[in-house]
Amino acid sequence: MGTGNILIHGEGIFLLCSRFNTPRLETKMKNIEVGSWEAYCSKVKELEHKYKNVPVLFRGQSNASWHLKTTLERFSKSRWTIKKYCKLVIDCVRGLGPIDDYKGNIPSLVDIDRELSDNMNHVLVHIPASISFYWTYLRHHGFPSPLLDWTKSPYIAAFFAFCDCAGRAKKVAIFAFIDSMNGSKFIWTGKPQITSQWLNIHKHLRHTCQQSCYTIATKAIENDHQFAGHEKVIQENEINQDILIKLLIPSTESMKAMKWLDEKGINYYSLIHDREAQLKSLAFKKIRLMGL
Repeated sequence: MGTGNILIHGEGIFLLCSRFNTPRLETKMKNIEVGSWEAYCSKVKELEHKYKNVPVLFRGQSNASWHLKTTLERFSKSRWTIKKYCKLVIDCVRGLGPIDDYKGNIPSLVDIDRELSDNMNHVLVHIPASISFYWTYLRHHGFPSPLLDWTKSPYIAAFFAFCDCAGRAKKVAIFAFIDSMNGSKFIWTGKPQITSQWLNIHKHLRHTCQQSCYTIATKAIENDHQFAGHEKVIQENEINQDILIKLLIPSTESMKAMKWLDEKGINYYSLIHDREAQLKSLAFKKIRLMGL
């Protein structure tokens, strides 16, 4: 999706992207208690109807009390910027050797700086195309990342909420995120923003299988963007953008949900595609589903 036009408007900046035919006014985060797996499936249908003209992203978390944080926020207390994180990624991938079937070269810091200078400003966030594959590859393999990963599927999100929740929390959470209700976003200079529509990300197997999408929360600083918290942006309560819906489901629905999802072909192996995931899928079918 293109960046569209940028209009300076008072102290803020109005980003015009492709328009959606949705005039509703919506704000902030909504918490919705959902009592059963069947009720969740019904709520999904309601959301799909209500937001049928706008993209909706979903994210599952196995503990409803957890905040919406990136793995980098959870792992490190340092202040990270896009340039600083690019340097870290380059340092790490140089020691990994060949990565799957990816043929791209590891860019130099000079190349990264040049691309950022050409494509990023105090509004637009840019992950260099020459390194974006590594950002997502590392994220999917457990390396701390500033990307918050989402999926286009409410049921894949539900899998990740339920697959590892046994006995850990009373409720799981599945988030639904709407970047914009009308295709435009208002961004105040000096305040953090969430970007989802302009991330230039190379796809790989797990990305495709999980129908992955990513958001990144940043605040513009001199010649760079510093990572920020997603919830801080949502708390700004801007109308018709950055809308977050949190669905709360009892963790006791785990077995019912996981069985339903497995019957639909959504399981560890179909989403992760490695030997460990294959064995986890077999363990679920041969042990948990059999009540052993």
